[in-house]
Amino acid sequence: MNASPVTSHQITRGLRALGLMRGVVVAVHSSLSAFGWVEGGASTVIQALMDVVGPEGTIIMSAYPVSPSLPLSDEDRALGINWKVRILPAASTERTSMGLIADTFRQRADVTCGSGFLRTCAWGKDAE
Repeated sequence: MNASPVTSHQITRGLRALGLMRGVVVAVHSSLSAFGWVEGGASTVIQALMDVVGPEGTIIMSAYPVSPSLPLSDEDRALGINWKVRILPAASTERTSMGLIADTFRQRADVTCGSGFLRTCAWGKDAE
């Protein structure tokens, strides 16, 4: 049985039910797959967040330049390594391990991104 797509209206209603409102500052850690099938994908989730907090609020997301997990070799395991990634170049548009919502957010023209390994990106009143 196919599940119905999650709509922007449902996400907006859910965010408000969680207590988000215009003018708040919110740090977002997300998983698109946790929503199920979202009509419009990551962009729909981002737009719903923006609609709820408004331009007088601020949305912040981590944007670490780290690749998704890489396969481990037998040698890696023998050395006790249990997770391996690549550090991506700062300007990379490659998918990261931060997830599709964060990757889509950081690539928007209206989002301000910091620099360095522990970079964050922000939109709204206090984005700078």
